Amino acid sequence: MAQIHWTHKGNGNWTTASDWSSGTVPGASDDVFIGNGVTGVTVTSDSNVTVSSIGTNTHSTLDISGMSTFTATNGTGSSENLGTIRISGDSTLDISAGTFANYGSVILGSSGIYNTILIDNVVQLEGGGTIEMAPNSHGSNGISGNPNKLNQLSQLDNVDCDIAGDGYIGDLYFDNQANGILETNSPLGAGTLELLD
Repeated sequence: MAQIHWTHKGNGNWTTASDWSSGTVPGASDDVFIGNGVTGVTVTSDSNVTVSSIGTNTHSTLDISGMSTFTATNGTGSSENLGTIRISGDSTLDISAGTFANYGSVILGSSGIYNTILIDNVVQLEGGGTIEMAPNSHGSNGISGNPNKLNQLSQLDNVDCDIAGDGYIGDLYFDNQANGILETNSPLGAGTLELLD
């Protein structure tokens, strides 16, 4: 399993092979980190991507957009989200299994109709970071089990993160543990946070 990091000193698109340490676009077996020795960059993923795991450095951003799905089959793996993962434009972050160590923020934006975090199996959310859902006048943002895997347990265990804003959590088993926080106010605006069956 290869470990690949972003080496370009500026912003760029995920599909630009020369911006990665491997000289190739990361694939399904790769552990990927944005910001190893480089900070303040935004990497845009606007087509479907599958990696083994994803991590970001402080002040670095993964921007998932363009009606695309970004799949991390093992969450953050041995890495961490220290920066920002932003999901907008009818896009999806699919966390298939494992631990998602979120010390930074995951933002479900206001553009598009549905911006979603999909949970395929059992995922542990930890790190004390935030998941912020922006008010969306055209649709809704949410955390959901994967509708394409109906015979599979989808479970999210929120150990200590703050899930805030306007959206929903549904179609999965949700365990908000003792240090997990749910609230309707976020820096993106206040709203209604619904828990659905």
